Amino acid sequence: MIGDYAAAAKHLTEDTALKSASFVVAAVDATAERDVANKFDISGYPTLKYLRYGKNPQDYDGGRKKKDLVDFMVKKMRMHRNEL
Repeated sequence: MIGDYAAAAKHLTEDTALKSASFVVAAVDATAERDVANKFDISGYPTLKYLRYGKNPQDYDGGRKKKDLVDFMVKKMRMHRNEL
C-alpha cells in the first residue's frame, strides 16, 4: 500500500487542475508516534484518516489503490470548494 499511497500523493501534488486547492497528504508511523495514534484512535495498521483543517477525523474505508485514493481526495476537495 505504501507505493500506492506515495503515488497518489505525488499525483495530487502534480495535478495542475488542483493547483488552487489547499491540502496536505501525510503519513505518520503510529507505532513511533503513540500520542498521534491515541489522539486519532488508531489501533490497526494501515489506518487512513481524512481530516479537514486538522479536525473532525473521518475513517477512510475506500480502496487502497492509487486511483481510489486520488478519486476520494478529488471528491472531497470538490465538495468543500462548493461550500464556499
